[in-house]
Amino acid sequence: MSWLIKRALTFFSGESPDTSLSARLTDVVAARDALVCILPLELVYIILDLAEYWVQVKSACTLPRAVAASNSPTHNASLCYLVTAPILDHNQHLDGEDGVRLKPVCVQFEILSRDQGWVGDDHLRSTYQGHTWFEAAILRPSRTTDPTLHSWLDGAIRGPAKMDASIGYHAALEVTSDDAKSTRWELQRNFCASLFSYSHVVTWNVEVSTTGTASGAGEGEGFVERLIAGDRIAVVARAQYPQWCNNVAQVVVTVHYALA
Repeated sequence: MSWLIKRALTFFSGESPDTSLSARLTDVVAARDALVCILPLELVYIILDLAEYWVQVKSACTLPRAVAASNSPTHNASLCYLVTAPILDHNQHLDGEDGVRLKPVCVQFEILSRDQGWVGDDHLRSTYQGHTWFEAAILRPSRTTDPTLHSWLDGAIRGPAKMDASIGYHAALEVTSDDAKSTRWELQRNFCASLFSYSHVVTWNVEVSTTGTASGAGEGEGFVERLIAGDRIAVVARAQYPQWCNNVAQVVVTVHYALA
């Protein structure tokens, strides 16, 4: 049903082949304006959300990286593999519009990865209980004016970066979860002892979190709700204990924004 609604909305908006942010926003606004001529505004927003007819902003990294626990003195390795574009300002402006208000409603993670390809404990083989995984963090640059930390962030935006205090990283950049127990949300664990990379898709929505077809995925409770304008999402690759290695091939993060 949502697919049919989306096709109808595409017809209403005359969706442009241009994939820029302004074009996508224009398409969504055009669909809203077409529907509001015949339906109450509140119902129009419900239809747009049911169809997931949202503005999308993608960030991706395709640089192969091996995150080996043995390379860490504590056998507990972390690599900030991807830092996304900033969360959009909630107020967007288009020609001829007084202002368009957006809100983040969904974040989708696509991960292509594997572990070291073998395991000594047969109970872990072909499960999601191994010791390589991914975490998501919300980075809030406005929390600090430390130039060293901002220099680290500039480097992480350009490509994978170590998360060591010796090179300027500090957890003060990260936003805590709703229960204030952690600054990380477990995102996805690797399928254990595979010689081939697995693709996992994890989708976190406002209020309700879903994992698609991905076993070993985290729930992401409260993650989307914590996002504010200017934040960046970080995907952190992890490996723990000797000989465990997280081999990352690609990560794509798509942030979806609804009209508010």
